[in-house]
Order: sequence, then C-alpha cells, then structure tokens
Amino acid sequence: TLIGMLVTLMGTFNSQLALNSNQLMSLLIFHLCGFSCICLIIMFVQKKPTKRKIPFYLYTGGMVGVLVVYLNNLCFIKLGVSVTLSMIIMGQSIGSLLIDYTGFLNMQKYHFRKQKLIGFCLMMMGILVLVEQWHLDYILIFLALLTGMLVLLSIILTSQLGLRVGVFKATQIN
Repeated sequence: TLIGMLVTLMGTFNSQLALNSNQLMSLLIFHLCGFSCICLIIMFVQKKPTKRKIPFYLYTGGMVGVLVVYLNNLCFIKLGVSVTLSMIIMGQSIGSLLIDYTGFLNMQKYHFRKQKLIGFCLMMMGILVLVEQWHLDYILIFLALLTGMLVLLSIILTSQLGLRVGVFKATQIN
C-alpha cells in the first residue's frame, strides 16, 4: 500500500509539474531526480561489474519508463487521478495475467484459473462506478490501460537486467 500511495503522489506531482512547465521539462526533471538518487545509492552500495553478455532489449526498460511518465502526465491531467490509476491497475492486472500464462521474458508460467475472471469483473465494475462522465475520451482511457501494461514491462525488463548486473546498477541504467 505504501508503494501505491507513493505512485499516486508521484503521478500527481509530476502532472502538476507538467501543467506548470511542459511535458518535456517535466520528464527531464523527473528522470534527473531519479538518476541522481540512484547514483547516490550506488556510491555507497557498489557491486563489481559483470562480464557477461547481456541482451540489448534488457536495456530498454528506461525508454519504456519515459513513455510511462509521459502517458501518466497526459492521463492524470485529462482523466483525473482516480480514473487514471484505476485503468493503470487494470492494465497491470491484464498484463500480469498474460505474462503469467505465457512466461514472457523467462518469467515463471502459471496456469489461468477461471476464478480470476470474477476479480476482473469486479475491478471493471468498480472502475465504471468511478467514471462519472461517460463522455470521457476513450483513447485516453485506453492509453491509461496501456500505461499499466508498460509499467509492468519496464519493471520486468529492469528486474531481468538486475539479475545480471545487480539491482542498483540496473536501476541506474534504466
């Protein structure tokens, strides 16, 4: 729950920064702050560099993360916090289900259980209750859903890289 609260605050602050400056400046400030923090952490907790060959795609988690922050800003501003976060969580849930079923990027496979559909239906009913304005932009709702899936992709790419170079170094890279 702490992570959820921090993500909500992060998205709210970042979207306000985007409103008061612009999207690109907001992205730059957000990522420079994160990069500075992880560099300070690495100065105190450094691991030896690895010599193994690492697939290029594992280095793309940061690029996906930039897209996530951009889409978060856009959706938070246009849809509001509750609808955006609800769609992001739904996107993460759908993405998690697909990853569990397929074993995407060497993740462990888990079988699909029909009972999970009940949970998805309940989540969707909750989201429909949140969406008071039926004239919302459906493209933005889809982008918020996609953002949830992209968050998951960024986490998986960074964690897979972390298995090879260490968590802090992977965070710094991505």
